[in-house]
This record gives sequence, C-alpha cells and structure tokens, in this order.
Amino acid sequence: NEIYNLGDVMFLPSFEELFPMTILEAMNCRTPILLRDIDIYKNILFDFYVKGNNVEEFKILLERLASDETFYKMAVDKAWEGHLFYHRDHVSQMWDAFYTEIAPKAKPFKLKALLNRFGG
Repeated sequence: NEIYNLGDVMFLPSFEELFPMTILEAMNCRTPILLRDIDIYKNILFDFYVKGNNVEEFKILLERLASDETFYKMAVDKAWEGHLFYHRDHVSQMWDAFYTEIAPKAKPFKLKALLNRFGG
C-alpha cells in the first residue's frame, strides 16, 4: 500500500497486458490511472482510466494531470469508480446474477453417470 501512495499517478504504458493487479491496487488507493489505449482494456476497464497512445500523448496527459485540478479529480473519480466496480461485493453480485440466470437452463446430470464416463 505504501508504494502506491508514493505516487500521484499510476502510469503503465505497456503494449500488451491481461489484467494487472497493480491497476486494481492503484484504483483502491484513489490514484488516477494512465494506460496505453490497448484493445483488452476497453472491455475490462471501460472508462475508469486516462488513455494515451504514444510518448507525446503521455507527456501531454501527465502534464495535464499535474496542472489541471479538475482533470486530475476526474481521473481520481474514474479510478474510484473502477475500484467500486471490481470491489468484491459488486463482483459477487455479478456472479450471483450470472449463475441465477443460467442455473434454470442447465441440464441436470447424474453423478454416477458422470463417474462411469470417466472411469470412476
């Protein structure tokens, strides 16, 4: 936690990622997130972060985060929204809704038949 509180922006210009936990940790600390605008983030981070594509854009965005209090606060608020979205309570609700929806559609199975199929 202390390392995240040292900085006032979480900057990750990676060209490829899956879902780095560092982003979630920074969101939890209400730290604005600046990332490269890569496809995978669009469907998992939505608009919870500030995005750039190259060194010049990153420079402009970092300078704006440092000098524009309104922009910085917007980025903080977006990061916090990301934290709330991925908070365990919300994720639990999403999984509950998902399984509640698909459970009635699931075909029942017989444990003995399943075990026989796999040699048990």
